[in-house]
Amino acid sequence: MAEKIIMILCCVLCGLPFWLLATVGRKGKEPLNFWSGDDRLKAKIEDVAAYNHAMGKMYFVYGSLFILAAVLAVFSMAAAVVLLILNCTLGLFLIYKGYGRILRRFEINKK
Repeated sequence: MAEKIIMILCCVLCGLPFWLLATVGRKGKEPLNFWSGDDRLKAKIEDVAAYNHAMGKMYFVYGSLFILAAVLAVFSMAAAVVLLILNCTLGLFLIYKGYGRILRRFEINKK
């Protein structure tokens, strides 16, 4: 039982920051960064509100997968571990690629 509680706690603590980024970032007036702290985004982004909405949606989905792993841990620890591993590997790669697509979609000088 203790391992389930620890797993649930770890998954929720991993998912909550992404949910907070999504919630706060969607309404922000500054472009939402992708971990890099790129301060040149203001000059790159044409529609900041739409960009932030797309980034917030991406972060919300990514954080939700951690919460889903926490829920799965209640029923099947193996399924939760598999989802957590996929989220931390494949999921991270996919949000990196998703960020590139979002950035290209909202760039001022599209190439």
